[in-house]
Amino acid sequence: MAGVTAPIAKRVPTERTFHGDTVIDEYAWLAAKDDPDTIAYLKAENAFTEEVTAPLAGLRETVFTEIRNRTQETDLSVPVRKGG
Repeated sequence: MAGVTAPIAKRVPTERTFHGDTVIDEYAWLAAKDDPDTIAYLKAENAFTEEVTAPLAGLRETVFTEIRNRTQETDLSVPVRKGG
């Protein structure tokens, strides 16, 4: 994990007003899901996460298997209220 650096989101000050109060949101640009900058940043975050959690792959599989083995599988769906 040495030498691995988390991506840092750029700061783009954006004024937003809520109920008469104006605030500066430096990360509002991340709300634009289709923006190429947002997509690139999220891909960088995902790559970073994959790299730093790679050593946990075996543990992840072990935990998943244990949970699956303790889960009683049925052909039933999730219960819902009638008329709701």
